[in-house]
Amino acid sequence: MNPVNIIVLGAHGQVGKAFHHIHQQYPKFRFLFLDRKSCDISSKESIENLRTFHPNIIINCAAYTAVDLAESEIDKAKLVNTEGSRLLAAFAERQKASLIHFSTDYVYHHNPGRALKETDETNPQSIYAQTKLEGELAISEIVDKYLIFRTSWVYDQESKNFVTTMLRLAESRKSLSIVSDQIGAPTYAHDIAVAVLDYLDRKNGVIGHNEVGIYNLSNQGVTNWFEFAKAIFKAKNIDIEVKPIKTSEYPTPASRPLWSVMSSDKLNKELKISLPNWKDSLHNCLKLVVNNL
Repeated sequence: MNPVNIIVLGAHGQVGKAFHHIHQQYPKFRFLFLDRKSCDISSKESIENLRTFHPNIIINCAAYTAVDLAESEIDKAKLVNTEGSRLLAAFAERQKASLIHFSTDYVYHHNPGRALKETDETNPQSIYAQTKLEGELAISEIVDKYLIFRTSWVYDQESKNFVTTMLRLAESRKSLSIVSDQIGAPTYAHDIAVAVLDYLDRKNGVIGHNEVGIYNLSNQGVTNWFEFAKAIFKAKNIDIEVKPIKTSEYPTPASRPLWSVMSSDKLNKELKISLPNWKDSLHNCLKLVVNNL
């Protein structure tokens, strides 16, 4: 059996690095990891250079993720999240390659009184969310075989994210005020990569036609940023006061959804993927946190 060629774009991001950390555990696959300097998805010419690798699967971890900055850098956000996704989708279709793409819980931005389902309406309330949704639509219209994973509150042990920021701030602060009315599930980048590659490994790199579509992909359980921060400090035995505040007390340029609890039912049933509880994953992550963040 010939190896399956997988290109991972956005290799220096949290999810991209997570794929790189574990890729050697999947001998069926031949990987190529590219960062933005190696492949800019907003450039058709740059994307066309991927032809020489003859990809069977493209995993797109590249995105414009500066949520607040996007409100003033609209063109930059759109260039990567919308146009970049469209260019990549067109390339994947020409190459007859499958495309795996990551999106965000921000596209929902409403609370139906239960966990959000993939069939729920979308209501993006920021430039970031709008451009990510437009990217989803482009992919779904262009590519024959694709998986779009909407994930939430992503973190790892080494990049700039909520976990590493909390640990860094705790070195110089005696107290922190953290938003307590945004509800969702932190998702460990490592778990995302394992879930996707385990699935592809089971399927020998072939996405079934009946599996194509959008899926929620997040760690299990429900929390808020305030409780998440407290769990981080407790696990690391850090003595610091954590005070809850409302979102309205911490205004930001971009609006954040208050409800980001996503149902994993479709993910479990259709793709046979199940992620661990966020508390277990946090402990696994904190064992690997690098010093001097």
